[in-house]
Amino acid sequence: MSTARLTPAELMAPPILKVVQQRLLIVGLIASVIVIVGSVIQPQVFFRGYLISFMDWLGITLGSMVILMLRHLTKGGWGMIIRRILGAAMRTIPLMTLLFLPLVFPLSIHNVEASIFGL
Repeated sequence: MSTARLTPAELMAPPILKVVQQRLLIVGLIASVIVIVGSVIQPQVFFRGYLISFMDWLGITLGSMVILMLRHLTKGGWGMIIRRILGAAMRTIPLMTLLFLPLVFPLSIHNVEASIFGL
């Protein structure tokens, strides 16, 4: 039994995906502008939503790391199928560290205001 030979053309994504990708990029940029405007107008609502979203994605990242570490610890074949997916999710830890910074700055600003006004 042998595997089927695929040509590079068969491995490429359909051309319609390029159009979908461009449209989704435009939607993402518009949503980013709306979020930035919303963060200026109502920062408390923005940071509450940002914290919830950050914790959701951090949970996926760290949970993937735990499952991958358990797989390596047990040396089992049970995780062979999802090994690459877990590794890719775990490699977002530096990005999550960078995305943590917006949560630190409001705390430092609040502490400065509290020390100035005696709160």
